[in-house]
Amino acid sequence: METSIIISLIFHIYWCFIGVTIANPDAKRLYEELIQVRAYNKLIRPVKHNSEKLTVYLGLRLTQLLDVDEKNQIMTTNVWLKQVIS
Repeated sequence: METSIIISLIFHIYWCFIGVTIANPDAKRLYEELIQVRAYNKLIRPVKHNSEKLTVYLGLRLTQLLDVDEKNQIMTTNVWLKQVIS
């Protein structure tokens, strides 16, 4: 009984590390190209001229209500945030 628990534990630990270390090579290449090679600047706006206006539409979708603390009036949720830049 004890041996099967140890083997199961080792398998689960191994599985967790494999899940963390295996990544999509295309995603890694894209990240390296956009962020590291081109010296990405998060302050740059996606417009041709600085004087142009930039419209960003935001959408918020409630996906899960996790907790409600009525005494402190705090609600914990999970949401999806959608951003559309036009």
